[in-house]
Amino acid sequence: MSANRALALGLGLGICLGCPRARADETQLQAKAEQIAKRDGGEDWAKLNLPKMTYAEVLKRAVDNAPEVVSAEAELRRAEAEVVRTRSAWLPSLNGVLTYSRLDADRVVGDRIASPANAINLSALITVPIVMPASWYNTARGGDAARVKRAQIEDVKRRAVLAVSRAYLAVLLGQEGVDIAEHAVVLSQDQLSLAEARTGEGVGSRLEVVRAERELRTNRAGVRARRAELVEAQRALGVLTQTDGPVDALGQTEPKASPPLAEALDGLAGRADLLALERQAELDRDRAAHNYLDYLPTVAASGQIFYQNPPSVNFPETGWQMQVLLTVPIYQGGRRRADAETRRADASQSQAEYRRANIEARAEVTAISMQVRELEGAYDETRSSLELARESQSLARLAFEAGTGTQIELIEAQRNLKDAETNAALAQISWIGAKLVLGLLTNSPAEPSDAPPRRANPSATN
Repeated sequence: MSANRALALGLGLGICLGCPRARADETQLQAKAEQIAKRDGGEDWAKLNLPKMTYAEVLKRAVDNAPEVVSAEAELRRAEAEVVRTRSAWLPSLNGVLTYSRLDADRVVGDRIASPANAINLSALITVPIVMPASWYNTARGGDAARVKRAQIEDVKRRAVLAVSRAYLAVLLGQEGVDIAEHAVVLSQDQLSLAEARTGEGVGSRLEVVRAERELRTNRAGVRARRAELVEAQRALGVLTQTDGPVDALGQTEPKASPPLAEALDGLAGRADLLALERQAELDRDRAAHNYLDYLPTVAASGQIFYQNPPSVNFPETGWQMQVLLTVPIYQGGRRRADAETRRADASQSQAEYRRANIEARAEVTAISMQVRELEGAYDETRSSLELARESQSLARLAFEAGTGTQIELIEAQRNLKDAETNAALAQISWIGAKLVLGLLTNSPAEPSDAPPRRANPSATN
C-alpha cells in the first residue's frame, strides 16, 4: 500500500463516519503522504526495483531449476543407464584382437617352424550368453527401479512446489506487514497533526504532542523492521527460484475449495512419494523372493576366427574355434547367503518405510483438513474484529477531537487497529497456505493465478 493511499485511508475513517474536521483536500492528503514516505525512506525502498514474479512464474522456475529436481532427474538417467548395463550382460558381444609377437629366433621342430620370430595374429571373438537367469532378472527389475525414480522425481517436484509456495506466501505476508506498518505511521502522523492543532488552539497540551510524536517514531521504526523482514522473505523466494537476488511476489494464488476429508484421504492414492515407496517395497520383496537365482548355472557360447602370418605348426594361416561354457556355482565363501540376507533386510526396511509414510500422510491430511476449516473460521472472525477496530479508532478520534475522549484512548484504539490488521492478514495467509498444503498433500495442487492478491484489509487498496 502506498503512503498516499494509507494516509487517505487513515484520515478517511473520520470522513466515512461524518467527521467534518477530518475532511481535507485530496491534493493536500497526497502531498502529506508523499512527505511521510520520503522521510521514512520510501524513496530508497522504491529504488530497489526488485524483479516481480507471479505465482505461476515462481512455480515454473522452482520446478524447472530446483537443484533437487535436477539431481532427481540425474538419478533417473543413472537408473536407465543401469538397465542398459545389466542388459549387456546377456547380449552377444564381439571383440577384435590384433597381436604382434617377437621372439629372439624362430622356434623350429624338425624342419618346420613351430613359432616364428615375428608373427601377426588377427582374430575376432564373439561371445553369446545362452542361459543367464540372474542377468535376465536384474534387467527386468532395473526397469522397475527406473519407474521408482520417475515417481521420486514427481515427489521432489511436489516438495519444491510446496517450499516455493510457502516462500511466496511469506512474501505476501511481508507485503501486508509493510502496508499495515505504513498505515500505522499515517494514523500516528494524523494524531500528531491533531495534537499540534489542539495545542495551537489552546485546547491541548505539550504532553499530547510528545505522546503523539513518540507513537509516530515507534511506528516509523516498525515500518523499517517490517521492510527488513520482507527483504528476508524475498531473499528466500529468490533462492528457491534460482534468481540472483531477492524476488518480490506479484499477485496471489487462489486455492481450490477444500475437498471433504474422505475425498482428501482418497487423493493419497495417487501421491508420488507414496507410489515411489510402495513400488520400492514391492521391488525389494520381489528381489528377496528370487534369491535362488544366485544358485542357478549359466551357459555361454564363444566363437573365434583368426588369421596368422606367417602360419605355424600351432596356428595355420586361417581358422576358427568354438566353445560352450557351463558354469555351476558351488562355493563362494558365503557371499550368496549374505546377499540373500541383505535383500531380506532391504525388503523389511522398505515395507516399514512405506507403512510409516502412509500412516503419517493420512494423519497429516486429516490434521490439515481440520486446520483449513478452523483457519477459515478464524479469518472470518479477524475480519469482523478488523471492522470493529476501525470503527473504534474512528470513534476514539472523534471523541478526542471533540474533547470528550483522551489521547490515551486514541493511541490504544490505533494500536488495536494495527493489531487487528496484522491478525487479519496473518489469518488470511495462514488459511490460504493451509489450503495450498492440503492440495499438494492430496495430489490436487492449486491452479496458478495471476490475479491481484485479496487483501485482508480490503479498504487498504481503495
